[in-house]
Amino acid sequence: MRRILYFLIVFLLISSCNNTQNTQRSIEELVPNNAAIVLYINSLESFESALKNSDLTTKTSLFTPLKKALNPLGRIQSKSPLLVCVTKESQENVYTFITHLKNIKLEDSLSIPFVTIDSILVASKSRATLEAIRTQKSSDYSKLFKRCQTTATFSLYHKALPNLLPLPYIPIGSVYLDFNMTPKSITING
Repeated sequence: MRRILYFLIVFLLISSCNNTQNTQRSIEELVPNNAAIVLYINSLESFESALKNSDLTTKTSLFTPLKKALNPLGRIQSKSPLLVCVTKESQENVYTFITHLKNIKLEDSLSIPFVTIDSILVASKSRATLEAIRTQKSSDYSKLFKRCQTTATFSLYHKALPNLLPLPYIPIGSVYLDFNMTPKSITING
């Protein structure tokens, strides 16, 4: 009788175990696979401050398209990293924004469509991009993310550079650069 009771208890303990794994995804895994450019911003607040105070950005229009693209995020105050992905859809640049929800304060609702996946906010004007990200298992970018410096103001990944006219025989593939911006200098590491 004891053996039957012992066997029953062991069977109940084993069968009641939960074997499901927690599959929490990271923001890097949600980068669209067709993204040509990925900008990893460590802190949106310090990035915007660097853009406002740097001589290079105030005297040139180098970052003007990026400033325009960040306008829909004007009401977001995030302490988490932010990924800005640029994809081409019908000759137009489509921007996708990815960040954690845990440290975010949404004062008002966003002016562009968004979805939340595993407590990660993904916003894009393209609904096709949002649907593709929902079904995507992993991203090509997540493998390269390990190269990113956590102290950099932002990091830039460009998937495929165009052929340079003076150097047509030197193939240049993807480029990953880290930028540290201060009001007086910009340091590039890559």
